[in-house]
Amino acid sequence: MALDKAPLAIGIVAILIAAGSFAYTTSVVGGLASQQALDELKSTVDKSAGDIKTLSSQLTSTSQSLSEAEAVLDAAQAEADFIAAAQAEAREGGLIIYGAMDVPDLLNIVWPQFQAVYPWVGDVQYIEGFDRLKKRFQEEAARGVRTADVRLDSGTRALQDLGAGLVMPLETKNDGLYQKSQIIEGKLHHAWGNVGVIVYNTNTVSADEAPKSWLDLADPKWKGEIICGDPRYGGTAAAQWNNVLMGVGEETFRKIIKGVFLDNQCTRDLDFGSFEYNQVLAGEYKLGTALLNDVAQQKDGTPMAAAPTKGVGMGATFAYVHKDTPKPNLSKLFVEWFIGPQGQAQVGVTGRTPSLSTLISPSSVGNLLPSAESVWLNPETFTDPEGTHEKFKKMFAEIGIPE
Repeated sequence: MALDKAPLAIGIVAILIAAGSFAYTTSVVGGLASQQALDELKSTVDKSAGDIKTLSSQLTSTSQSLSEAEAVLDAAQAEADFIAAAQAEAREGGLIIYGAMDVPDLLNIVWPQFQAVYPWVGDVQYIEGFDRLKKRFQEEAARGVRTADVRLDSGTRALQDLGAGLVMPLETKNDGLYQKSQIIEGKLHHAWGNVGVIVYNTNTVSADEAPKSWLDLADPKWKGEIICGDPRYGGTAAAQWNNVLMGVGEETFRKIIKGVFLDNQCTRDLDFGSFEYNQVLAGEYKLGTALLNDVAQQKDGTPMAAAPTKGVGMGATFAYVHKDTPKPNLSKLFVEWFIGPQGQAQVGVTGRTPSLSTLISPSSVGNLLPSAESVWLNPETFTDPEGTHEKFKKMFAEIGIPE
């Protein structure tokens, strides 16, 4: 039964006064009259000490509970203020997002689920693109004209935007779900992984014939039958080939690119993704370099598969907010939701690999390509994109691969 603390405190004070008065009185008249009186005094003091200890413990517990309750109330008030500010911004119009996600995926899968949680966010203006869109974003920001509030872009371009001072610091309630390395400088948040694979047309290549390693791309039997991204063009191709370089080592890598780009005369492309996938699907080529999400999104019966190589490259796409956005709260709300469990589940629905590692998704590497023994992520792609670009140009020139 809970103690009534005020009466208890008054009672303890009264006991202490009485005990002190008794001790004082007896000492004045010649000491305690008997052992019994001494025992009674000791018992009274012990009981008082016990009551005080109990009261102190309860008061400490109550103080902690009050502090915790105040913290919860403060957090709730801050969240309410944040949502109210986001709602006010939404009434002035929706978000503008520039990104590397396909338009149908953002508009038909991701945004409707965000709206289901926050019906008042309105519509989004979404523009898909890669290097050209990065240039547009940076030029608009430099001129101070209305540009994207939120960006969804690959590591290299995101790092360039960060280096240009265009990214707003952003702390979200979901940051604790991620490893420290997945949030760069408190500004760039991992959004999804881009897994680089070799794809093949199952109508023209059997599972037994399919490459079992990246070096198999150099087999002369594939001459004229490959389309792949050229890392000298930068972007996703540079990132994914840089992952392969780290995974297999420079000696083997040089054999791969000589066999693919020089001996087998592959068709070179600016990217490393959907274009190659579609060309192989159309039967124009037997093999191509692409991203695993293209395979994850295809309908049952589509004659395409990812080759069971021993290693695959993992790129990174980040979500971040423009430092001068007129809608900082609405932008934060979207990014916070997007990197949280609900948003990451929708990333999985698009066939991409969610960055939230604790999320179980059918589009994870383990589910789609269980034979892949390792995942490679070369951080140099992000920390030194220009150096990576120049490295490939030099290496290709040394091998004699023409531009």
